[in-house]
This record gives sequence, structure tokens and C-alpha cells, in this order.
Amino acid sequence: MKRRRVYVIIAFLLMFALFFPFKWVTYADGTKELSAIAVKYVSWHYTTSIGGEVLVKSTTKLYFFPENQKDFETLRDEFFSKRIFNA
Repeated sequence: MKRRRVYVIIAFLLMFALFFPFKWVTYADGTKELSAIAVKYVSWHYTTSIGGEVLVKSTTKLYFFPENQKDFETLRDEFFSKRIFNA
């Protein structure tokens, strides 16, 4: 029974180390990037204009390994290339 507890504690600590963000970055447009070993959390904030009305949108994406190893500029280019904006 003690061995099982040790395994559970080790598994919990490993999961915590892999998925708990240790690096926080906030960009000028309000986008937040949180990096962990196995995953990267990005909270995207962007504005778009539809019919003369300015809309502020936000969404959160998770990037798992190996996508989490890409730099922010590459992720931003990939994210916004999939969006359709009306000028």
C-alpha cells in the first residue's frame, strides 16, 4: 500500500512539473503566453472591424509538444493566417 502511494505522489509531481507554467509573458496587445515543459498556453487578444464597428475578441489555445517549442512569432503567424478579417 505504501508503494502505491509513492507511485501516485511521483506521478502527481511529474504531471505538475510538465504542465505547470513557469514562464509568463504579456504582449502589448494583451496576448498572454504561459509556457510549461509539455504545453504552451496562449490567450490571444485581437481586434477586428466589421461594418465600422470595432470588436475585441479573445480565445485561448493550447499547444502541446512539439508545437509548444515554436517561438511566439511563428505561432502568431499560423494563428492569424487561419483567421478572416474584414477591413
